[in-house]
Amino acid sequence: MIGVDSARNVAGAQEGALSPANDMFWSWNTGYIFMKFEGNSASAADGTFRFHVGGFAGENAAQQKKSHMMHDHMLSISPSASPQVHIMVDVSKALDGQQPISLAQKSKVHMPGADAKMISLNFSEAFSLDHIHD
Repeated sequence: MIGVDSARNVAGAQEGALSPANDMFWSWNTGYIFMKFEGNSASAADGTFRFHVGGFAGENAAQQKKSHMMHDHMLSISPSASPQVHIMVDVSKALDGQQPISLAQKSKVHMPGADAKMISLNFSEAFSLDHIHD
């Protein structure tokens, strides 16, 4: 899953990777930011873009599920093995995915909604299984 499930979203601030210290928790909305993309672009009206993507409920829920075929490869997980799965991420697909986003037209998304869901759908296509080491 890309995102934070609804049970953890409604459980309030947590520890570890979900700690508010990581600046990925919307305390005003009692939910988590799943992905943050921030940067500079001459295409954006003010020269910057900021996408804070989240939202776990309703038709605009931004969590996405992604699965990868491992083909004929068996991943063996045991106390004596240290397998490594290498997943590649093409971050540009967040903007250039199935529903391309023009920074000239939209350069800020800071709350759950249709725009956040669109970015999350694009980003879910950014992941690919590269290879596995057993």
